[in-house]
Amino acid sequence: MVDTMKMVVKSALFQTLLMVSIEKVFGVINGKMVVILMYHGVIEDRADLSCWWQLPYKNFVWQMCYLKEENYNVIHLKDLIRIMNSGESLPDRCVVLTFDDGYENNFTLAYPLLRALKLPATIFLTTDLIGTDTLLWSDEVFLYSSLNGLAEDPNSFKNMPSTKKNEILSHLRARFKADAALLDTHKYFKLLNWQQVDEMKASGWIDFGAHSCTHEILSQLDEPTLCYEIKNSCSRIGQLSKPVFFAFPNGRTEDYDARAIELLRESGVACALTAQRGLNSYNQDPFDMKRIAIGNKTSQAEFKLLCSGAIE
Repeated sequence: MVDTMKMVVKSALFQTLLMVSIEKVFGVINGKMVVILMYHGVIEDRADLSCWWQLPYKNFVWQMCYLKEENYNVIHLKDLIRIMNSGESLPDRCVVLTFDDGYENNFTLAYPLLRALKLPATIFLTTDLIGTDTLLWSDEVFLYSSLNGLAEDPNSFKNMPSTKKNEILSHLRARFKADAALLDTHKYFKLLNWQQVDEMKASGWIDFGAHSCTHEILSQLDEPTLCYEIKNSCSRIGQLSKPVFFAFPNGRTEDYDARAIELLRESGVACALTAQRGLNSYNQDPFDMKRIAIGNKTSQAEFKLLCSGAIE
């Protein structure tokens, strides 16, 4: 009930702001700031699934068409970094599209629309899992939670040492191995294969970055595992394209540390993207790039305000 009331109040506030054209005012004020939008998955409208990081296709279509029709400068992440490094002036109303994890639906649903609208994007791949049937551990946690199979708070897994988390997950995998509901929902979280990656890369509209090897929370790792997760994923992406970009798994300030940033610098990474909300200026720290998460509850009004920088 409380959450519903919050949504109603929030929606009313956004509509009021749009009635006075606040997004146009902030579009001018924030004209030289860059909005980096963070997506994850895009699913069919008829899909029987509700999790914030899987966006209904009709919502995604509206959002991409809005960016196009409102003449936002949607540019490649690599072009943004080049401009920042060169000292050139940023284009007005600059937007960068990013997708984390590497879901197959990025290829089947998002990519055809992006290509048709000529909108560039960067997809951050969990490299060891691409081309396999293995789910991200975070998606497994969501699925087990949806089946009431967790004694723990799902969010607590993000703060666990990786050894403890993996031990609990092993027990859960054995318990739910043949569960029909779990297997049916599995398809929405399937990851890309390398042939799909190559096809999107060849189009010129999609670039790729590293998102670690297995989506571990980097701050929870010992030194050898941390080194593996960063260096191997960056090396694999470097075979696809350069410069190499990185997006921190989960991306909160507590999810990575100075060790991770130092390893990224050693690996020749050009920039690292967080999940911290905010806009980016021309002199932004390249290893502290802010993003705006777009989810299944992001309304049209909220999206307009987010793109203008009126709200973060």
